[in-house]
Amino acid sequence: MRNLIFIFLLGSLCLGQTTLDTNPRLIGITLGDSYSKWSNTLVIDGTKKGLTKYFYKDAKSQTIFGYPIETIEMIFDSNNILKGMIIKTQRFKEPGWRPDEFTDIKEKLSSLFGKPVGWSESGPDKGDITWRWQGQKNMLLSSYNHDDSFKGSFVKIYFMETSTWYSSEDIPHN
Repeated sequence: MRNLIFIFLLGSLCLGQTTLDTNPRLIGITLGDSYSKWSNTLVIDGTKKGLTKYFYKDAKSQTIFGYPIETIEMIFDSNNILKGMIIKTQRFKEPGWRPDEFTDIKEKLSSLFGKPVGWSESGPDKGDITWRWQGQKNMLLSSYNHDDSFKGSFVKIYFMETSTWYSSEDIPHN
């Protein structure tokens, strides 16, 4: 996944859904929000390259399109402005390939931000699929992470300003 984010950036610096730029909001969180708006709900995870990542304390009580959330990571710049978020759903209850959930989330993101501009899969028989939406200022990835074990699969959504889109190696963590 580390290189996937970077590859998408290189391949998609053009055109895009203006809704990503005019209404960059998911689950009540808006890109560009100030740290002070969220400070009472955040726990710091780390700082790197001028970015600070926090975990949203009450993530497990939140949902996205009716699916329970496992974690919400919020990434702020040195001016304490929200530049990105990463939302991970809880694992789907049934193990194995879960196209209904992933497709449902993709369709609901499409209703907010328009059709995705591209997609990729991780390779033969792996089952991971990532959809991409691209605006002039913001970018969104919705990645279905297939887990063949009994743990269950999940979706991870990356929503960030294009100018601050880094590989996952650049996102701070402890």
